[in-house]
Amino acid sequence: MNPRGRVVAVIQARMGSSRFPGKVLAPLAGQPLLWHLLQRLRRCRTLDAIVVATTTAAADDALAAWAAAQGVSVVRGPEDDVLARFALAAEASQADIVLRVTGDAPLIDPGLIDALVEALCTSGAEHALGRAGFATLHEGIDPFTRGALQRLLDEAGDDPLAREHVSAWFKQHPQRVRTAWVDIEPRHANPLGARLSVDTPADLAFLEAVYAALGVAAGEADLAAVGRLLQAHPELLALNAHVRQKAASARSHRVLIRCDGGGALGLGHVVRCLAIADELREREGCGVRFALGGTAVAAEQVRAAGFPLDLISGEEAAWLDGLIARQRPDALLLDVRSALTPAALARWRAHCRIVLLDDASARRQAADLLFYPLPPSFDGRELSGACCSGWSWLPLRRQFAGQPPAATHTSPRLLVTMGGSDPAGLSLLAVEALERLPADCQPLLVLGRDFQHAEALAAQLAGSRRAWQVERDVADMATLMRSADLALIAYGGTAHELAALGVPALYLCLDADHAASAAVCAAAGFGVSLGRAAALDAAAIAAAVAALLADGPRRQRMAQAGRAAIDGGGAARIAARIVQCIEQPRRAAA
Repeated sequence: MNPRGRVVAVIQARMGSSRFPGKVLAPLAGQPLLWHLLQRLRRCRTLDAIVVATTTAAADDALAAWAAAQGVSVVRGPEDDVLARFALAAEASQADIVLRVTGDAPLIDPGLIDALVEALCTSGAEHALGRAGFATLHEGIDPFTRGALQRLLDEAGDDPLAREHVSAWFKQHPQRVRTAWVDIEPRHANPLGARLSVDTPADLAFLEAVYAALGVAAGEADLAAVGRLLQAHPELLALNAHVRQKAASARSHRVLIRCDGGGALGLGHVVRCLAIADELREREGCGVRFALGGTAVAAEQVRAAGFPLDLISGEEAAWLDGLIARQRPDALLLDVRSALTPAALARWRAHCRIVLLDDASARRQAADLLFYPLPPSFDGRELSGACCSGWSWLPLRRQFAGQPPAATHTSPRLLVTMGGSDPAGLSLLAVEALERLPADCQPLLVLGRDFQHAEALAAQLAGSRRAWQVERDVADMATLMRSADLALIAYGGTAHELAALGVPALYLCLDADHAASAAVCAAAGFGVSLGRAAALDAAAIAAAVAALLADGPRRQRMAQAGRAAIDGGGAARIAARIVQCIEQPRRAAA
């Protein structure tokens, strides 16, 4: 045993992360994140035991069971007090020295852990940290004595910083603890500012790419090798460079998003809300939850993006009353066309900020913040909340921001896509129309995740004289869109994505609202509206497509107009504005 007593690693871990629920058991290189920590801690010479400190919440039952199955002791304590869980873990394990380990740092280095513990034991200090004149790759570890932990409990037991981040309190009050310093080796420098902890799905994707590039088994990524890899391939950093690291003292805001999608509704509202949710989580450090109506396909799209959700049940307003009471969001974002009343919004406004997206209904009188990417049909001066309107507030997915101009081709490439579900079967009409185009036209048909007419389309394509390229549920739509010279689409969010990339488009409109919005895009110069699809035939569509394919100068002007109007950064602006709304004092009633 160490001359200063028993050394115990205490891993703080829970399933209820605000930004990435369930992350500690999310797979990295084929093994749960927490498994990586256990494997690396078991290589340390100086540790006598490992304890997982989680919460008493039912959501952490699975985590506790998994850790116990790994042969690790588990201690459970208050969900809102990490410091109390450390005290329970130290007492249960009879620790004299506690090594604090955060559950989201899968590349902790056994060599540095041993060096820190040894420095603590030989120096008579109470706390140990790495020291370097440069940023380092090390994250997620620091040892301290049981006496230092007791001082934290006695002097800072009610301090939010200590309760949530434990030893971070020592760094803000260095005079209250004797610290030993260990020099960090230059080979562990982090000059490029790589993020090696997992706060969001983007962080996990980055570490997956690191493991793939190193070609090593789970748990075998050497920290110095990671540093060399990133120096040689700095492009990997783009995978999570946008993620904001929250300050230890910062409070996590909670945002509830209410939207519908799938089937006859299409998936456009879900897609744009996911774009905003991603920016809230990644750039603004918010916890985001969805309140969803619609199909199972829409729900799966939200889950695949890593967001928790609740499916609407019963009468909408009453259901939201209960959900808001349970989740206590700081803001409620509504992107719905349902019958929710201004009175319901006024009720919720007493507890959280109300944010509306593209809502022209009477609900606009009961909101704190409103976004209208296309100019609203009413006078914004009548609103009690702040109104943000114009192309700069279009919520597009991050992949559409900052892309180079689309390519042009000798043989024209035509993209055809009618949205996530294509409830009206416009893909069938488009295929019929494009049969009339010259043979050198290269059409690419993209079907959405919830496409409703697969059998009819298959029969139609089987009799086609043209070799159609068909893709479905494409993840990287930006790259695919950039390969097109022209697009034929159902009007919706896709129109704005194409404009941001500089791809001119023709719009088929499902209803009068879509036709009115499409006319705004046509007036801006980056699209051509063919009007209501129900009033069109295949010949008229074919003629319009052929005319625009033949007019290269016009397509070039349309491409320039789209890129000038839409930069793809609207979702990030909306997220930042929502956080600003949460944090600013509410305006007094007039």
